[in-house]
Amino acid sequence: MEPQAESNARISALIVDDDRSAREALRLLLHGPDIEVIALCETPEACLDAIVRRPPQVALVDMRMQGDPYAGVELIRQIRALSPATACLALTASDRRGDLLPKAFYAGAHGYYRKGYVLGDELPAIVRRLAEGAWDLDPEMASRILRDSDDSTSFTPHERDLLRRIAAGESATILAGAFHERETTIHTSIRNIMGKAQSARTAEIERLSERAWRTPR
Repeated sequence: MEPQAESNARISALIVDDDRSAREALRLLLHGPDIEVIALCETPEACLDAIVRRPPQVALVDMRMQGDPYAGVELIRQIRALSPATACLALTASDRRGDLLPKAFYAGAHGYYRKGYVLGDELPAIVRRLAEGAWDLDPEMASRILRDSDDSTSFTPHERDLLRRIAAGESATILAGAFHERETTIHTSIRNIMGKAQSARTAEIERLSERAWRTPR
């Protein structure tokens, strides 16, 4: 782990990624007067040790580490158990279909983004929203869930409208105002969407497996 200098930043953030250049890029993006990067971690073990010493408000977690595509999902689960007040932002460079998205949210993530999206000017704003208790979702991922869904996914009209608006870049705060609902209600709806997306993906895998089993060889 690479310790960071103390500052008077309002939001404390931790970054865990096994790619040193990625850690440094994320750190540079978060440089500012209101965000303090308190630790850069290369491994899940180093991350958990750092959280024991000083829990951050937001943890930025790489989904795939040390060759394990599920390392980030398990780490988010451990972070949330160790420090329930820490909001986890799941970051991915390889999950093009969004296969890990429902798993990350069910593990306790508050946000899920492609690294290509956050490696711009968006990351500080995302971290601020998560620190304030909001949930956040990559607009492209929301669009993909909506595009890949069919009648079997059983999204309600309200859930489909939420996905369309998230795909258009609207945050949970904006959605709460648009639907005259509490943000916590929006967050619950997002969790329900993730659950249905996960169930649909599991059913798809089962259908493909059954079809392959029945195909004559």
